[in-house]
This record gives sequence, structure tokens and C-alpha cells, in this order.
Amino acid sequence: SNEDGRTGFRVFVEKLENMRLLISGSRGFLGTNFTKYFLDKGWFVVGFDAFYREANEDFNAGHPNYEFVHGNILNEELLYFTLVSLRQI
Repeated sequence: SNEDGRTGFRVFVEKLENMRLLISGSRGFLGTNFTKYFLDKGWFVVGFDAFYREANEDFNAGHPNYEFVHGNILNEELLYFTLVSLRQI
């Protein structure tokens, strides 16, 4: 923790700008909160979820730095094309 109480992770994240991130399980409890956190930091986020369990409402829909892909992370072709498109953003 720093003098102001921030943890190492928060200090690390705050130093990064214009990052791109793929979050698997983005419509679950943790994924929804991680997505919001990183969008609030200015990152571009691609949410990836297959909805195997009940999904949370997509609170991040409509955010200019957010895209959602409905699919299984085990689908190698879909994952590959998603990662390639993420690199080009």
C-alpha cells in the first residue's frame, strides 16, 4: 500500500493508459464489476460471455469503449478473431 492507501494493483492500473482488455465471463458478477472498473479508467473492453449461468444486465452496453461478444471462450476461432480485432482498435 502507498501513503494514500492505494494498493499496488491500483497504482499499476492507474499508470496504464489506452489499454485494451478482454474479459471472459463479463456478464457475471465479477466480470460486470471488472468491466465497469476498467471502463471508468478509460480502457477499451471487450466482454466475452457464453451465458452458462444467469447473466447480469449489461450495464456497460452503449459505452463507447465497450463491445460484447456472445460466445464460448473455448471456441478457438471466435476467440482468435476477437483478439485480432482487439489489437486493431
